[in-house]
Amino acid sequence: MDSRKLAFRSVEDMQKILDQYPFGMVLDLNHCYSNGGNMDLVNEFWNKFEKRIKYFHLSGFTTLHDPLYKTKQNQLVDFVESKSVPVIIESMLENVVEMETEWHYIMDNLTDV
Repeated sequence: MDSRKLAFRSVEDMQKILDQYPFGMVLDLNHCYSNGGNMDLVNEFWNKFEKRIKYFHLSGFTTLHDPLYKTKQNQLVDFVESKSVPVIIESMLENVVEMETEWHYIMDNLTDV
């Protein structure tokens, strides 16, 4: 559901595929957020496909898969906190220091109640 593509960016498009096959899906929160411009599309996908979502991809968005510690898009971290779905951190990072910074940023926000 990359915003540069013309298809499979909506719940309706994904429903057509998922109706035909018994597999689950990975929901890329960055892609949902970038396509919708807010959390509405993320919530729409969750509400429709909750039982089929097997993993979340988590990263920030300004241009690509930006680090959340830079974008401060905490609503994406907040969203995964209340779900029982494994999370794959998909942020593009330059080095080990950035990796540690991103990890700590996400973990600190996940446990921030």
